[in-house]
Amino acid sequence: MMVALLPLGVCTSAFAATPSSGSLTDTNPKVTYTGGPYAIPNVTDQLNGNGFPTCDATNPAEQCDMFTLNVNVAAGDASTKQIRITISWSPVSAADYDLFVYKGPYQNSSNNVMASNPSGVDPAVVVIPAVSGTYTITLDPFAPLGDTFVGTVTLETIPTNPPPATGPTPRYQVYPAPPSAGGAATSGEPSIGVDWNPNVFRLKFGTVNAGGVLFFTSNFHEYRVDMDDCSSPANSTWTDVTTLTETDPASLDPIGFCDHFGSQPSPGRVFQSQLAGPAGSVMADSDNDGDTWTQSQGGGQPAGVDHQTVGAGPYNPNAIPPPPPHPLYPNAVYYCSQDLVTAFCARSDDGGVTFGAGVAVYNLTQCGGIHGHVKVAPDGTVYVPNKGCGANQAVAVSTDNGLTWSVRPIPDSTPASGIVDPSVGIASDGTVYFGYQDGSGHPKIAISHDRGLTWSRSVDVGVSFGIQNSTFPEVAAGDSNRASFMFLGTPTGGNYQDPANFTGIWHLYIATTLDGGKSYATVDATPTDPVQVGSICNLGTTGCSNNAVGGADRNMLDFMDLSIDSEGRAAGAFADGCVAGSCDASSSPNASRSALGTVVRQSGGPRLFSAFDPVEPALPGAPQLVSALQMTGGTLLSWLAPDNGGSSITEYRIYRGDVCCEGNNEVFLKKIKPTKTAFFDTSKAAQNGEPYFYYVTAVNSMGEGPHCGQVESVPGPPVASPCILPGLTVVTHGVGSQTGAPANSQLNINSISIAEPFVSATAPNQLTITMKVQELSSTPTPQPNSQWNVLFTAPNGTEYFVDMNTEGTTAAPAFTYGHIASLPTGGKHFVTDGTADSGRWAPDGTIQIVIADSKVGGLAPGSQLVNINGTTQTEAGTSVTGGLLLTIDSTGAGKYVVVGNQSCSGK
Repeated sequence: MMVALLPLGVCTSAFAATPSSGSLTDTNPKVTYTGGPYAIPNVTDQLNGNGFPTCDATNPAEQCDMFTLNVNVAAGDASTKQIRITISWSPVSAADYDLFVYKGPYQNSSNNVMASNPSGVDPAVVVIPAVSGTYTITLDPFAPLGDTFVGTVTLETIPTNPPPATGPTPRYQVYPAPPSAGGAATSGEPSIGVDWNPNVFRLKFGTVNAGGVLFFTSNFHEYRVDMDDCSSPANSTWTDVTTLTETDPASLDPIGFCDHFGSQPSPGRVFQSQLAGPAGSVMADSDNDGDTWTQSQGGGQPAGVDHQTVGAGPYNPNAIPPPPPHPLYPNAVYYCSQDLVTAFCARSDDGGVTFGAGVAVYNLTQCGGIHGHVKVAPDGTVYVPNKGCGANQAVAVSTDNGLTWSVRPIPDSTPASGIVDPSVGIASDGTVYFGYQDGSGHPKIAISHDRGLTWSRSVDVGVSFGIQNSTFPEVAAGDSNRASFMFLGTPTGGNYQDPANFTGIWHLYIATTLDGGKSYATVDATPTDPVQVGSICNLGTTGCSNNAVGGADRNMLDFMDLSIDSEGRAAGAFADGCVAGSCDASSSPNASRSALGTVVRQSGGPRLFSAFDPVEPALPGAPQLVSALQMTGGTLLSWLAPDNGGSSITEYRIYRGDVCCEGNNEVFLKKIKPTKTAFFDTSKAAQNGEPYFYYVTAVNSMGEGPHCGQVESVPGPPVASPCILPGLTVVTHGVGSQTGAPANSQLNINSISIAEPFVSATAPNQLTITMKVQELSSTPTPQPNSQWNVLFTAPNGTEYFVDMNTEGTTAAPAFTYGHIASLPTGGKHFVTDGTADSGRWAPDGTIQIVIADSKVGGLAPGSQLVNINGTTQTEAGTSVTGGLLLTIDSTGAGKYVVVGNQSCSGK
C-alpha cells in the first residue's frame, strides 16, 4: 500500500454508495453501484495493525464506502454457485482501494469479515459463498486520487470439476522433528530442499537417502534429515548443520534451497538465508551438505524488506542478450524479495557468491508486493507467483534470465482471501502447475504449457473432502504430466481467520495428477492427527497481532514448502500446530499453538517420475520398531504402522528370540489384528524380566513383508504420579538441543514435569512445576542475565508463565509468575504479575517453582493446561546496555489435567 498526495479542490464523497443497497437473487443475478470521488486517504487498516479499517462518516480521514448487499437465493446455490464482487476504479489505476466484505453490518474488527482484498490493484475482486443473508461491501480509499469506482456483484455458477482420478494413489508418512533437534519446536514457515546426489559419500548408501538427503530450514536452523528406508516409516535422523552466520537475532524470514538442477551429478549446493531488511540478505552456501559453509553477498540491490526467496536453475541460452559466461557455476541463482508495492529479483552468475542488481518484477499498478517462491524451469524461464494482480492471481515471468519481467494472470482465478502465497511447480518439459487459495478459500490449480501465456481452467482439488477453506498452497512437479499440490484444508466454511468463532479442524492434504491435470487424486496425509484446531491467521505480523488471541493463531507463520527427490518422491515441510500428545481433534484452539518442524514424505504409490513407479500391490514395508519395555506382568512391544504396499494390512506377526542378533533363534510368537501397533508379552519369562529380542512383520494380500532389525527389551521407566515429585513429565527434550551446544549447557532443557503433592488439609491448591536442564553447576551458577521459563495456557484462554531469572543481578535468582501479552510486532511480551509462592534450584539442573492455582487462571480439579512448553533465554550484552534477549532453547508442547492437592492425601 502507499499514501498518495491529494489534488487540491477535491471533496470527499458521502459515506454510502449509489445506490446504497441492492438485492441479488437467482432471477436478478447482477447488481451494480457506484461511489466516489474520494480524495482523503483512510489508512486505518494499516495503522490499526489488524488489517481492517476504521470507518467513521463524521471523520474525513476515516471515510469508507458502504454498500448493503441483500442475498436471497436457493439453499442449493451454496454448493453450485458463488458471488463475485468486483470493484474497478480505472482509468486512475495508480490509486489504491482496499476491499472488505462483512457478514451483516460493518464492524471495526475481523470477527465478521467474509473476504478481503487489500492488494490495492485495480480491479479488486473477492468471491464469497452463495448463501442468503445481508452483507456489507466496504471499500477503504487507502490512497485515492479523486477518482470514482464501479462495483459489480454477480451470482455465477461454479465450474464443474473433472472426475476424480482412478487407480493407485500416492501414500505418505509424517516425520516430526525429534526432541534432539533443538529449535525445531518453533518452525513456522519452513522450507525444504533435496540434494539428489549427496556430495558426501557417507550420506548415501544402501537404503539410506536413496533419493537424496533432505534439508529442512526454519527459524535460525538448518537441519539435514537422513532417511533410512530399511524400515517403514523410514528411520529419520535430524542433524543441525546451521552455519553460525545465520543465527543473527536481528534477522528474520528464513529461507532454504537446494539446487539439484542439471546433469548428474547435480550441483547439490545448499543455501541458507536470513533476511536483513533493506540491506538484503545474510546468506551462506554449502557444497558438502552442511559440513562446512561459505558466506556470500546474500542478494543484490535494490532488495525488498520481506518475504525473501531463493531459487536456481539453467540459463536460457537463447535469450537476447545471451547469458554471460559463468565458469564458476553451471546454473543461475536468483534472490527475490518484496518491497510492499513491488518486488525485486537479482541474479548470481557465480553460484550465489555475488549478485547483480535487483530488478523490479512488477509495479504497484500490476500486483501487490507479497509473492511466493521463485522457481526456474529447465529452459531457463523464471517464475515468481503472486496472489493479487488486479482481478486475478498471476506469475511474473522472465524469459531473458531475469533482466525483464512480464505479469501473466490466471484468467479464472481470484485473489486469495488472506496473505497466502500461491506456488508453481515446473515439470521436466517446462509445464507450469499453479496452485493457489482462491478468493473463495478453496484450493485450486491451473496449468500452462506456454510459459503462462495461456492457462487451463482451474480445478478445485478439495471437492472430494468437501474442503471449504485452505491455506499454504505448495506445488512440485516431475514428469510433464505429473504434479503434487500440498495444502492445509478444512471442510468448515466461514471466516477461518476469526479466532472467536471459527472451530474448523485442519489436515494436510496432497492432490496429485498423473495425467496432466485431467484428473486429481487428493489424499489426507494426516488422517489421524490434525495440523491445526481453530483459526489460522494469514494477515501478516501486524495484521494478526491485534486479533482476539493476539496473533497466537499465526503460529505456523506464512507458508509451507514442497520438493521432490531424485526418485520422484514428494517431500514436504510444514509446521505442526496441533502436536500429538498435547493436542488432538477434540482439543480447544488454545492447545493448537505449536509450530513443530515436520516432514511429510511419499511412502508408496505412483511417483512424480514414472520411471520409479513401484509395482503394486506389493509386500508391506518393515514396521519401524519403537521399544520393548519390561513392565509389571510382561514386556510391552510397540512399533509404527508401515506402508501397506498398496494392499491393506491384514495382520502383524510377532517374533522373539533370546540371542542377538537377526537370523539366530527368533521364533514366531503371536499374530495380532492390524488395528494394533503394540503387543504385551505376558509369557512367564517376559514377566520375570529376562531380556528378549523382538521383531515384527506385516502381512497383506501379497504375503508377509520383511523386517528391519530387532529391538531388545529393557526395563521400563518408573510409574509416575502427580502426587510424588517431580510428578508427571509433560515435555521431554533432547540433550544438546540448545543453540551453541555444547556451550550454554545451563540453558539446555531436558524435561518439564508437574506435581501436586499433598501439603495439608487447609493448604491452598498449588502446582509444583519442575524444569530439568542439563546442569547448573558450571561457573557462574546460575549464569547471570538469563531466564528459565515454563509457559502454559489455562482454560480461561490466557497464557501464563513461571520462571527463574537472573536478570540484572548477581544475587540469588528470582522466581516469578505472570501472563503473556502480544506486541504490535506479533512477538510475546512477558508481563510479570508477582513472585511465585516458592522456588529452588539445584546444581544437577533441577528448577522447581511452586505457584497457587488461583494465580494462574483459578484452576480447579479437572482443569486442563495445554500448550505447556519451556524456553531459556539470555541477554546479548547486559541489562545495563539494554542487551537483546536471545532464545537459547525451546521445547515442544505438552498438556496436563489438574487433580488437586487434596486428592493426593495419603499417597
